[in-house]
Amino acid sequence: MTLVLCAACFTGCNSNDNSDEETVETVTKEDGKTYTVYTFTPATTYQTVDGIGAGFTYYTGWVNYQSSSVQSAEFDTLFSDAKIPILRFMCKYEYTTDNVDEELATMQKFYTAAKSRLPSGESPIVLMCCWSPKASLKSNGNTAAKKDSSGNAISSSADYGTLIKDSSGNYEYDAYAAWWAEAVKYYETNGIPISYVSIQNEVDWPTTYESCLFSATESGGYASYAKAFVAVYNAFQSASLTKVPSLLGPETLTAASSNIKSYTDAILAETNGSAALAGIAHHLYA
Repeated sequence: MTLVLCAACFTGCNSNDNSDEETVETVTKEDGKTYTVYTFTPATTYQTVDGIGAGFTYYTGWVNYQSSSVQSAEFDTLFSDAKIPILRFMCKYEYTTDNVDEELATMQKFYTAAKSRLPSGESPIVLMCCWSPKASLKSNGNTAAKKDSSGNAISSSADYGTLIKDSSGNYEYDAYAAWWAEAVKYYETNGIPISYVSIQNEVDWPTTYESCLFSATESGGYASYAKAFVAVYNAFQSASLTKVPSLLGPETLTAASSNIKSYTDAILAETNGSAALAGIAHHLYA
């Protein structure tokens, strides 16, 4: 079996008073060259790594075609040996059936395997990402890019799809947020508590597979990622969830700071934006 892994690393800032900064002194060696000597204080911490993990999204279901012994060996490698705690899952809630994600059983298999193999007292950390909301929330009526009647590739940018609008021409942010809250509750009820959510994978990348384009701020052609992001945050706060997920974003295709900043600035400009944005997420493709 081949697993396509997407590295994920979560870090958090430490609020300790770092008054005992490392001391630095310069010394001169006998050869006349000058060197800098650093003295480190391990007790002083600056950042906490919550975990390192991988994406269990496309192709992960191939594990179901392996024998139980092969599955067990693979899970041992991932969770007993490598001890990776972060599981990045793909949200396909209501893609084909109301109130159902048809790949739930595979998620449960990986989550259970991780939970039983990670060191004592350590639980899996789930990052749930969305490639597209359910079709009825998309402007093109499809989770993937819309194709013509012959099944050919898309012919215009409008066919990629963004968030749907209501009859008055307003983007359906609240309906989108309610769907996300319902999805998190669904996974939680089925034994997969979610620690982090990224509302849209590759938010800025038009693709023929599952996607949903958002611009940083609202335009006539695309919904606002910032408004959608904060709407989901607000929905999570009011939902009856045992565990309220933290939100990561914007999960852009690139690590270009200007691109990321255009989205994060828009989030922070929204009411509750600074509270909503728990961490920065992005890809490294370009």
